[in-house]
Amino acid sequence: MLSKLISFFMCLLLAVSPVAAAAAGGDVASVNGASYPSLQAAFDAAQTGESEAERTVVLQKDIDLGEGLAEIAGGNVILDLNCMTLSGGAESVVSLSGTAGLTIRDSGDGTGRLTATEAVGGSAVSLDGADCTLVVEGGTLLAAEPDACAINCAQRGTCVTVVGGSVRGITCEHGDMDIVNQENEALVCYVLTIGNPPLINTPCVVTPVPALDYPYIGTCTDDEGCVYVWLPAGATGLNSVAGGVSYTAEPSTERTSSGAVIMVQTGAEEPALEWGEWAVTTPATCTTQGVETRVCNNDASHIQTRAIAIDPDAHDWGEWTVTTPATCSAQGVETRVCNNDASHIQTRAIAIDPDAHDWGEWTITTPAT
Repeated sequence: MLSKLISFFMCLLLAVSPVAAAAAGGDVASVNGASYPSLQAAFDAAQTGESEAERTVVLQKDIDLGEGLAEIAGGNVILDLNCMTLSGGAESVVSLSGTAGLTIRDSGDGTGRLTATEAVGGSAVSLDGADCTLVVEGGTLLAAEPDACAINCAQRGTCVTVVGGSVRGITCEHGDMDIVNQENEALVCYVLTIGNPPLINTPCVVTPVPALDYPYIGTCTDDEGCVYVWLPAGATGLNSVAGGVSYTAEPSTERTSSGAVIMVQTGAEEPALEWGEWAVTTPATCTTQGVETRVCNNDASHIQTRAIAIDPDAHDWGEWTVTTPATCSAQGVETRVCNNDASHIQTRAIAIDPDAHDWGEWTITTPAT
């Protein structure tokens, strides 16, 4: 009896929890083609996976965990944000413990987000074990407050690898930690506001100066138009392309409260336009000009048009109608009129019709006898 009561109350608790509530709208994530009604269920399945596909959790819709969080206690899980937003109001949105490993990427255009929302000091990801590992390959990771850090490491010696994306702050509660790239080089955070006015929530491509040995991918500006990129110390510039415009920036002597180097935009330049061929989009007629259009091969939103001169022969003729019937002795006439301009008229002859007589009345030429 007691065990039944415990089971009942556990089911009741799960039914009203924020994590369960996130699944109310249907399946929220998939692993290797299988769909799951909650993020936690997907994480649990991925922790035991062996192949990359079996370990990859792909978000299918935006998820708000409310006051709940998603936990990973083991395995090497891959979280594909897939242009979706994963958020929560607990101390962290995703918590790693034990020997758990997590890789965060965005298979879309970089607009995927993992963000804390309400909790004071809340982080996007917390690493609660010294043997946990985190790799950020793409997506935007944000904390609940501007001065808080998106990644919080509870144990000394934790290692975080960043090779892409935008991560607003990484901190360790109890001492030093390693923040490195795939070459095991120590990294520094550089923050850049893109555009004037800032481009909000806009996918962008960043290229550090000097160049890296690997592409830095999966970046997108945040609600303030900023990107937080992690690069080896000594970067002398940061080039970016967002919204079809190329920007250049240089490091300043200023730092954010978390120690990030503030990059200052030094220039903006529209990209060179590589036009395609002209194509007729509105043909010219005998009364109106036409239009032809060409589109930039680099950005389809860049379009040029030009007029096509009136074509005096580009009539839209109606059907031929007989205006003067042919007879047995004279040609007839049929006519057609342009639908664009009724003053444009064509005529053509109808051949003599030897049977098209106009007979008079019968008269007696030889009386009958």
